[in-house]
Amino acid sequence: MIPIDIEKSKEKGKLVICESPFIKVSEYLLYSMFAFFFPFMAILNFIHNVNNNNPITNSLLFLIFSFVLSSFFVYSIINITSLKRVKGLSRSNNSNIVKKIAENNNWHISSNNQQATIIYFSWRETLTDWGKQMTIIYDKNDILVNCISFGKHSTPSPIHWFANRSKVNELINGFKDEINARSHSL
Repeated sequence: MIPIDIEKSKEKGKLVICESPFIKVSEYLLYSMFAFFFPFMAILNFIHNVNNNNPITNSLLFLIFSFVLSSFFVYSIINITSLKRVKGLSRSNNSNIVKKIAENNNWHISSNNQQATIIYFSWRETLTDWGKQMTIIYDKNDILVNCISFGKHSTPSPIHWFANRSKVNELINGFKDEINARSHSL
């Protein structure tokens, strides 16, 4: 479980993770290396083929593919800590709805209080990472939701960002359905 500064997270609309600056810098250096390695290699390959009058079709396709892949990776790095805001009811009703959704989906709530609920998915459930953490922060009548997958050594993994969005959407859709059901019963 990652330590989160809840008040700063509410202000910024992103999860503010409490960790040392050394760890943050090393993570972003690692992400940068992965994001720009393939485009760099593709550019070198393309230049080599142009200079040697070799066919450039394959190297051009590799160059385009590497830039698209790198763009998706950079996008996921930028948005890995973003919080999605959903209009809710009162704080206690929102907390009860989140608990109900977690029970219905057999999700494990590892922490629950007045400020936030943390749902942890073990690697046995996902099989593609070393665990996921869904964070639900209660802000007045709204909830703020984020899901992060972890790589080795509890490093947030931007590679799984798109799959994590489906978990967030699953919670949000269940939350909205429950709010609609409660409003229709009144």
